[in-house]
Amino acid sequence: MAKDNKEKKENIKVQGISKRGRKILFIGIVGYILAFIILSMVDSEATNWASVVSPILFVSSFITIALGIIAKDKGAGK
Repeated sequence: MAKDNKEKKENIKVQGISKRGRKILFIGIVGYILAFIILSMVDSEATNWASVVSPILFVSSFITIALGIIAKDKGAGK
């Protein structure tokens, strides 16, 4: 029984993040850092352009990072 489980574990193919996914992930991380930089420009009343752009950039960065994690190379589906 234990031998069967060991064989099943050996047959499981572990896939990491693809090259395309790494590029998308890098873009998401850069956007996330940029969102913090823009967040530091918000005035105390939160009425300037940075108070609008920063949250949008945070959310889009999170989505981009998630897409980078699940992205596959173009030829990987064959």
